[in-house]
Amino acid sequence: DGYTVSVPVLTGHDQSFKTVIQSDVYEWFDDVKEAYHELVSKDLKVVVLGMSIGGSLAVKLAEKEDVFGLITVNAPIIGFPIAYDLQSYDPDEHGVSLKDYENHRNKYFEFVVSLGQQDALNKITCPLFVIQGAKDDNRYKTSSDMLMTYTQSDIIERADYDHSEHLALLGPDKEAIERDILAFIKRLERRETHENK
Repeated sequence: DGYTVSVPVLTGHDQSFKTVIQSDVYEWFDDVKEAYHELVSKDLKVVVLGMSIGGSLAVKLAEKEDVFGLITVNAPIIGFPIAYDLQSYDPDEHGVSLKDYENHRNKYFEFVVSLGQQDALNKITCPLFVIQGAKDDNRYKTSSDMLMTYTQSDIIERADYDHSEHLALLGPDKEAIERDILAFIKRLERRETHENK
């Protein structure tokens, strides 16, 4: 369809679990910003899309930058029980100390919670398409509800997929989701063309 696509490899993600834990979500966001600015430097309009934490990074970018559109797939913007997360972590299995893992998760928690603040969500004015797996955990469903409620775009759409769990783009609704994403982007293009006439 003639689109330029950028899929940045986030710091630490092209190696081992240990390298992921040794990086943090703020470095990942820097990677996303860099990819965004590279596209903008080519005079391209950017629709940012992400699944799970990728969706959180996309939300942050839309809070900070003038993106053309935002598409989230099961993106968390509220916290989670860190104590339970740490209890279930096995340092021997992953080769990363509990302290390092805790530090990593605390930064992640801080980042995600900052996204869900009403004043932060109010900064999002670009068109928004929220994708939610019906079989996903309530934390993600609540996050999707908040995106629908507190963002300030005049175009806010949502689609829930009955057969999808958290990683919806890898699940049974994958093709339907991809079609709906493309249709949303095409609607934005037609709208811009109409407005520029």
